Amino acid sequence: MGLTVYFGHDGECCPRSSAATKLTVVDITGVHCLRICWCRCQLREDPLQLLSARLYPASMSCPRTAFTFRLLDDFLLSNKISGCPAQSYYDRVRRLTDSAFPNKVPVRVSNRNLTYLSLI
Repeated sequence: MGLTVYFGHDGECCPRSSAATKLTVVDITGVHCLRICWCRCQLREDPLQLLSARLYPASMSCPRTAFTFRLLDDFLLSNKISGCPAQSYYDRVRRLTDSAFPNKVPVRVSNRNLTYLSLI
């Protein structure tokens, strides 16, 4: 759809920002790929900008995936009440994203040990 999310400057493009980068955002509505522009005016690091937007970064060094706080709250409730493991919950989110072809929904895999990224 061409959506670009700008951090800082009340939703406007930062004058010091470089080109937009891709960020995978996992929400209770599904897995979404967004283009984002980081604010480079302040000395805030990228994970802090995500946290201020209520997105929890999967990595503190170079975030390429983030989870919404409402997804984390929903997962916590599902895990505590139903005992739903993280992999089953993520499979559910993938099916919500594309019910016909859930295997085409991206899964972030660590390059070092090839384990699935856990939700928490």
